[in-house]
Amino acid sequence: MKTDPAERIEICSDIRVSRLGHGGAALGGWPRDIGEHEAREIIQRCLSVGINYFDTAPLYGSGRSEMRLGTALSEVPRSNFIISTKVGYSLVPLSEGSKNSFFENSLPYSVKQDFSRTAVEISIKESLDRLKTDYLDMVFLHDPDAHIPEALNEALPALRSLKDSGVVRAIGVGVKSHETLLTLVQRAEFDVVMLSGRYTLLEQEPLNELFPLLQKREIPLILGGTYNSGILAGTSSYEYASAPPLVAQKVESITKVASKYGVDLRAVANQFCLAHPCVYSIIPSVLNSAQIDENIEMLRCPIPAELWTELKELELLHKDAPVPA
Repeated sequence: MKTDPAERIEICSDIRVSRLGHGGAALGGWPRDIGEHEAREIIQRCLSVGINYFDTAPLYGSGRSEMRLGTALSEVPRSNFIISTKVGYSLVPLSEGSKNSFFENSLPYSVKQDFSRTAVEISIKESLDRLKTDYLDMVFLHDPDAHIPEALNEALPALRSLKDSGVVRAIGVGVKSHETLLTLVQRAEFDVVMLSGRYTLLEQEPLNELFPLLQKREIPLILGGTYNSGILAGTSSYEYASAPPLVAQKVESITKVASKYGVDLRAVANQFCLAHPCVYSIIPSVLNSAQIDENIEMLRCPIPAELWTELKELELLHKDAPVPA
């Protein structure tokens, strides 16, 4: 099965996203700063090839990702693109000489988690300003793992009020833990959810409980981290650090199978993720516009059925994981 990256799929009423979206971490300076000109080129290239969905967050570069996105899209008709951002990380001005070390060349703010109603309302206002828009298509509760009561009792009602007023069109939760996502979906209603790095060629635990629940509730899923922060795209990075030996060994085994059939590992990684009916869009981050074209090529690359059969026979994939037809 070859996927059309620009195919639009309806998340909810009037929100249709391209199957291949754009993840905004690199616009914020991870793993390195890409510069203003290159950031603009990336966004323009996405639009020119039919990618209409851009995800970002205040956390990414302490607001720099949102600011770059807003500047680049400011002259594009608002109906031509979909934006999602997040709440839960508040920006705090840094003292002179301090810096945010995770994102290179970030804006002069540190971040702290805060899911209070006031923090959410301030965060949305600041995001609207940076993104140069008067409404947000989707807003996700960002990593509320250690703040679930506050997220459910304060942040979520605040977002619902903003949705009622038209400032936010859809509400979701975006996490790296499938256990946290399962807990939240069991306890509250969401229009859409996002999971990063937990459903990939390397990890398929969500198949056991989370995905059946999402399908039962008919909740669309957006996947980030389809390359597990890089190791499935040719780097040694896994979860933003050097890959442990067992992970590196599994990647080597999968790579051998892919090479046997003459298929790029990135094609296997992304097509696998999109094969599950729960998954509406994937949002890999890119460091330059050429990588956008590469990701498109990976989704259009034919993969023989025998490759998937062999991965399951070698127990490198969950036996019940859907694969491209």
